[in-house]
Amino acid sequence: VTVEGGSVKIIDFKLGEDSVDWAYDEPSKQPTARLSNGVEGVITFSYAPVDVTLFTENELLTRLITDTSKVANLDYRSTYTGDAGWYIVKASYAGGSVPVGGEIKEYPATDAYRLFRIKQAVVDLPALELVTEGENRNTVYSGKELSATVTYNTQVVYVSAFGENYATTNTGSVLHATNAGDYEITFALRTPSNYVWNAALETTEGVTVTKNAAGVITSVTIEWSVQQAQDN
Repeated sequence: VTVEGGSVKIIDFKLGEDSVDWAYDEPSKQPTARLSNGVEGVITFSYAPVDVTLFTENELLTRLITDTSKVANLDYRSTYTGDAGWYIVKASYAGGSVPVGGEIKEYPATDAYRLFRIKQAVVDLPALELVTEGENRNTVYSGKELSATVTYNTQVVYVSAFGENYATTNTGSVLHATNAGDYEITFALRTPSNYVWNAALETTEGVTVTKNAAGVITSVTIEWSVQQAQDN
């Protein structure tokens, strides 16, 4: 006997254990959900990028969409780019026949929507290695070419200004100086849509930042000072 099963809802819809946003360089969180009233059925998930200005303050706070008309017709795909930004994850139950206590109950299709955000990953200052003593000292001119190692993620950061006298390595760069003086090294982000400089760099001693019109740090500059050797 086939009977109408009544309404069914998608409940306990969340991303990961806590449904908290994550950063671009962190593992993505997987959606989970279930059907109400103990109904067993397959729930599928699809994704679409979205304009965050569409949503109310409460929707942004809870990440649950109450007015589904503004997201129902987006271009949902089975995967998403993973780039920083705002997305909708759609949970879908296609409806169908479910055996319950000797009867076949028919349940209608239903959808639910949840908003989530992938934040830009925060990038800290590249580490300039200053050697103040010993054979490899690079803070006082010695009459020969000096070198300084700068450590950073080369997939994320690059040297945007330091003349030609440097070489990129797997872990950063090696800078070279042939005279005493102050050498400024400027770094920029390869994909600023997915990464952002640590805002604390703006007040970090010895660091100069450049900002765009929106007040976002676009590059950071640090100084390598090579002093003149003192006569004995």
